Amino acid sequence: MNALHHRPRARCALALLALGLAGLAVAVESPDNPFMTIEGAEVSRYREADFDLVHLPVKPIPEWKDVEVGSEVMGVEGAVRRYRYRTPENISAYHLRSTLKDELERQGYSLLFECAEASGCGSDFRRYVKKHDDRVLGEVSGFVGDPAYAVTAKKRTDSSERYVFTVVRDDGDFVHQVLVQARAEAPEIISVADSAVLGRAIEDAGQAVVRGILFELDSASIKSQSEPALRAVADLLSERDALEVFVVGHTDSSGTLDHNMTLSRRRAEAVTQFLVDKLGIDRERLEPRGLGPLAPVASNATEDGRAANRRVAIVAR
Repeated sequence: MNALHHRPRARCALALLALGLAGLAVAVESPDNPFMTIEGAEVSRYREADFDLVHLPVKPIPEWKDVEVGSEVMGVEGAVRRYRYRTPENISAYHLRSTLKDELERQGYSLLFECAEASGCGSDFRRYVKKHDDRVLGEVSGFVGDPAYAVTAKKRTDSSERYVFTVVRDDGDFVHQVLVQARAEAPEIISVADSAVLGRAIEDAGQAVVRGILFELDSASIKSQSEPALRAVADLLSERDALEVFVVGHTDSSGTLDHNMTLSRRRAEAVTQFLVDKLGIDRERLEPRGLGPLAPVASNATEDGRAANRRVAIVAR
C-alpha cells in the first residue's frame, strides 16, 4: 500500500475543479469520501442526489454520441455523490492511479472496467465525462485533457450494490469520482411533522418518531435538509418547557450489531448537539441513546422496511 494512504485530517474538502480552472480552485464543504485517501486533496465541486440515474463506463468510448446503454455504459439508479478534487502538484497521475485503485481493492470492490490514456479509454472518453457529469456539477470549462486513468468498480453487500467511478486527468492535477448506492425505486418523499403533531404523539404514546431527520450514508453527519424536522422538535420543547426527552437513534439490521449500536448512539448525539448548538435547547432536557436495530417498526427483509427502521424518535422521560 502506498505511503500516501492517509485519510485527510480535515473533513474531505476535495472535489475536482472544472478541469480548466486549475488556478482558481476553492475548497467546498462535502461529506467524507472513504475512497479519497490523498493527503492535501481539496474538493472543488460536490453534488449529491437521493435518487438519480448514472451511466457508468464499462468499455472504451470512441464516440460519445454513439454511446449505448448496456454496451459502452451501464445505467444505475440510486443515491449519488459526485466529487471533483484538486490534488497536490507533487503527486503524479501514476501515483494517484495506483493509490486510488489500491483503496478500491482494499475495500473489497471488484473492477468492472479499467483503462489508461485516450488509447485505452477511447478518444471521446473525456467528452463523455464532460457531457454527463460537468452538467450536474455546474462546471464552466469541462473536462479538458485526456484521462490518465479511469476505473468503474462494484461491491455487492447483503443490502445493496455500490459503485465507484473514478477518472484521473492526464496531468494528475484533478480527480473525478462518482459514488452510487443502487436502489430500484426512488425513496418516499417524507412529510415533516410540525410541533403539534409531535406533541400529540407524545401525549398518546409517550414518544414521537421524527420523520425527516436524514444522515449521510453510514454516518452521523446530519444532512442539511433535516433542519425543518429538527426545528419542529425545538418548537415542541419551547412550547412545553417542562418536557424532557430521550433522543433515540434507530438503525436497520444491515451490518453488525456492535456497529449499528454505535451508529445509532452517535446519530442521537448529533441530533442532541444540533438542538443545543443551533436551536438553543437546554442540554439538560435531552438525553441521547442508541438502540441500533433492537426496536424495529417494520420487517428488515425489504428496503421499505429497512427505511422505516432507520429513524430518530423523542421519548418523554
